[in-house]
Amino acid sequence: MMPDYAAAIVSRLRADAALTAIVPASRIVMEMPDAKGMPQSWVLVRKAGGTGAIGSHPYHRTRIDVHSYGATGFEAFRVSRAVQAALIPTERQSTRIHAHGCVIASVAMEAGHMGLEAQEGWPFVLSSYALTVYEVEVPV
Repeated sequence: MMPDYAAAIVSRLRADAALTAIVPASRIVMEMPDAKGMPQSWVLVRKAGGTGAIGSHPYHRTRIDVHSYGATGFEAFRVSRAVQAALIPTERQSTRIHAHGCVIASVAMEAGHMGLEAQEGWPFVLSSYALTVYEVEVPV
């Protein structure tokens, strides 16, 4: 069974000091609660399909969509850029993540920083990331 790569991404984002300076860790989630107090800064991580196995290798290519919410469009964009910096360090450091029994070998932005508005009128920015995930659970 494939490890929970979305939980591993959430764990990485919650551990990033620059991101949690603008979005509390409790608001970096995989499922948005009924948020009556919106708009606020939130990060929603969702599994978004992928191409599956990579040949005979024990890796899968998969995707996540990250919805970055803010009080304004500018704030949503700021949150989205902080998410990108947490997942893809600009110093060309490794994008490898090992959390929740999941090893993510690489993270790459597929499409990003699309400014949108939720049905309720809340501004958010959508970004899609391609992941290479080891298909076997690996204890931390």
